[in-house]
Amino acid sequence: MSRRSVGCLVLLVLGLGAANASAAYETRVRLLVTPSQPIGDFADRSGSGVGLGVQGEYRAWRGLSLGLETGFFGAPGERDETSITLTDPETGQTGRFTLDESWTITRLGLYGRWSRALRTSIVPYVRAGAGVYGVRYKQDLALQTATFELHGSVVENRFGLNGGLGIDFGVLGRTTLGLVGDVHYLFVEESSLTYADAGVVIGFGVGR
Repeated sequence: MSRRSVGCLVLLVLGLGAANASAAYETRVRLLVTPSQPIGDFADRSGSGVGLGVQGEYRAWRGLSLGLETGFFGAPGERDETSITLTDPETGQTGRFTLDESWTITRLGLYGRWSRALRTSIVPYVRAGAGVYGVRYKQDLALQTATFELHGSVVENRFGLNGGLGIDFGVLGRTTLGLVGDVHYLFVEESSLTYADAGVVIGFGVGR
């Protein structure tokens, strides 16, 4: 083999290596909008809601990305806007109250995402993560015939797991538009708190 041939082969290998590196190492930001649905026991206490999320991830190996995410879930309680009649045990007077009940869950955690490109612009994936979930349950009672309200809320931080499936479609340059579905399971005392979300995710490649 001539020196010229060896030189061309070295340049070709280096070029392929650079292309692989640029494909493998990438930083992305992903924005999620996901209608959410309580599951199991949680469905008896909460209505359907909406979820929002922001993810920042780094694709360290081909197909495997590691990331940090924060998210929000908000929904009315199952008894929201229910009318309740209460009687004062001392006076015997009754009042009709309207119940304002809601759930808010925020999360901060880490996740891994493994993807495999079917084509250049079609990338299905599976993901799994864990983090801390801040759960806030609010319950207010407002007297319908007078300006009188009772307020109460419970705030807890719980560890939780999540996982799901999705697919991304390349739309313009390093921008993707996709569909994603996840299930979130929170470890709470004497009960389960589980909800699922499914919606749209848009991703942006940032940096080099």
